[in-house]
Amino acid sequence: MSRLGPSPRSPDPRVLVVGGKDGRWRANGKTLDEALSTGVQSWVYAFDGAYAGPRDIAATDLREYDLVIANLNRPLGPLARLARERPPSVKWVSLVEGSATDYFLPQPELKELLDASDLVNVINAHALPLFRAMTTRRVEYIGMPYPVDGVRKFTVPVGARARRVFLCAHLSRRWNEYLAARQIGLPSYGYEVVPPRPSPLSRLTRLIRTGAFAWDTAATIEEARALYDQLYGDRSLGVMAYTKDAHRYFSETSNSYFWISLDSRYTWSRFVLDAAALGMPLITTASTHHGAVFFPDTTLPHAMAIDRAIELGQRLITDRNFYERVASYPAARMDFLRAEPMRRALLDALGPR
Repeated sequence: MSRLGPSPRSPDPRVLVVGGKDGRWRANGKTLDEALSTGVQSWVYAFDGAYAGPRDIAATDLREYDLVIANLNRPLGPLARLARERPPSVKWVSLVEGSATDYFLPQPELKELLDASDLVNVINAHALPLFRAMTTRRVEYIGMPYPVDGVRKFTVPVGARARRVFLCAHLSRRWNEYLAARQIGLPSYGYEVVPPRPSPLSRLTRLIRTGAFAWDTAATIEEARALYDQLYGDRSLGVMAYTKDAHRYFSETSNSYFWISLDSRYTWSRFVLDAAALGMPLITTASTHHGAVFFPDTTLPHAMAIDRAIELGQRLITDRNFYERVASYPAARMDFLRAEPMRRALLDALGPR
């Protein structure tokens, strides 16, 4: 019998999280920094559970668990088979990853997986009607635990913040943030991934296949700088090498005056949550859902509202009361993202309707 309720052995279910990255680990192994861990892996820590990658999980593994939380960022066919063939005692939660618009394309395997689930957990409240139309199984907006306290430790006092604007999207992905920032009046900067230089053979293969080299041929930040000088034509734009080191990321970006994230996707929007935890004003979009929750005064109707973004940015610079109101508003509204409320929300949603 499933231990999703209290039992003599333990009040907690044995949880397996299936994500998109290969490998196996347990919460007590601390392979990630729990204080800054976000995404599907945060469920591992919330339940003191285990993680398995897409090529590391077999149907026989499921007998050891009461609950599987599976991220939908891997091929859906194998996930659907696992969900369909799992032991009857095992509850299955499908976690919708990425933008909800990624699921507009008809996918029979997606419907099969959703129909085999006990619960579908969407990470953007706007997506509820879409997924409820796809399946008769229970669909709820819950999301994922977020390390509110760990991120807050990087907060920089308002008076000590540098007068610069962080452009949240990688600079090669979109430039609508830049188009707003260049008219606001403060210097702006953003990240770009600078991977190792491809080998001559891989460059030749790419040239044959695509007819051109892609931006990711840059081997150093200096080469990336040259590429963005050509792409943006603005030497004042700061280009920084992206790092997966969360400590470095928060240390760098928390020392900004405000952020801009004009995202058109319907997703979890980590940047909105990071800005909220840091007390960092953010100009963002309604599609993120969290934007209106934490930044109602600076959330735009859509990602093309450049004129309104400019107005808000200039007001953040000139109106200190407005700035402080926007910065402080999220602080008392983030408790639902902590691990324990998220655990309760997920287990409650798995209970009777």
